Amino acid sequence: MIKEEIPFISIAIASYNYAQYLQRGFEAICRQSYRDFEVVYLDDASTDNSIEVIEKFRKSFPDMRIKLVQNTHNMGILYSKSRLIRECSGEYIMLCDADDWMADDCLEKLASAAMTTKADRIVSEVVNIGNDGKIIQVQKLPQQPSRWLWNIHHGCLYKRSIAVDNNITILHEPDDVYFITMFNLYCKSTQWIHEPLYYWYVHKDSAGRKTGANDDTIMLEKFDDMLEYIKYAIEQCEITDKESREYLEILAMKIYYLQIFHSMRYYSTSQKIKSYSKLRSVMKNYFPDYTMGRYELLSPKYIRKYAYYIIKLSRIIERLHLMKPALAVYHLLGKIVYIDQ
Repeated sequence: MIKEEIPFISIAIASYNYAQYLQRGFEAICRQSYRDFEVVYLDDASTDNSIEVIEKFRKSFPDMRIKLVQNTHNMGILYSKSRLIRECSGEYIMLCDADDWMADDCLEKLASAAMTTKADRIVSEVVNIGNDGKIIQVQKLPQQPSRWLWNIHHGCLYKRSIAVDNNITILHEPDDVYFITMFNLYCKSTQWIHEPLYYWYVHKDSAGRKTGANDDTIMLEKFDDMLEYIKYAIEQCEITDKESREYLEILAMKIYYLQIFHSMRYYSTSQKIKSYSKLRSVMKNYFPDYTMGRYELLSPKYIRKYAYYIIKLSRIIERLHLMKPALAVYHLLGKIVYIDQ
């Protein structure tokens, strides 16, 4: 029996009722100039024709390594992505959303960087595409590399052995933040590619937007979970590892203000103010002096300057006890503020 060669990259795609989006992403995979990869689809008990679409891919491209894994019943994104990691066989894993796509030379550039540097994680920049097909923003990487980079996991390669050997599973949402934080506890090296290679389709049905737009309880639970494992990650850092601790503290504040200005953007003014009070209570539980003291000295070198100054301004507003009227003004303006990398 001939042993099948292990691919260098596993493209891992979890899907639930995304049949209408699968073709575009698969066509982008077919156009890749680099070919040493497998595609692993995990269908989470879809009720549309997703299985039929994926089976068509397999029959049309018999020479392409395409694997289909099916959940017997709907298990949700956390279980599905955790299972995907175990089902992959490549040296590196690329976690993708079923409605996204990549540049034609994406895998070639990621693979080249991985083979040259042997880094545990390879990161590229990401283009956010709106429902109208227009670019929302390009998620630029900061100039200062850091293994603690927090970003969505799109457009990245992760060394599979680190996730498997350390039993990293995705236990909380947002799944990308949790996975990256846990992975980075064991990640020794990261290589950055300052070029957009991945296209993230941001629309009303995308997984990243399904955060319970008006479900206060779910949002607070997720926020508490995120701060809990960020605090855990800080405790795992060596006392002398100032860079990692500083970055994780910035991450906590960034997520906090992201919840206020992004996740609550659909709330009414009264809902915004009520939810803000609850979020602030959770934040103070983990970082009691987050608006004061040494946090003033945190550096903008790990995030883009506009995000840093949004955080800085928001903290001043909080110290002056003006966040509630600021939220009312924000609601009237009707603008979405992205606090991102």
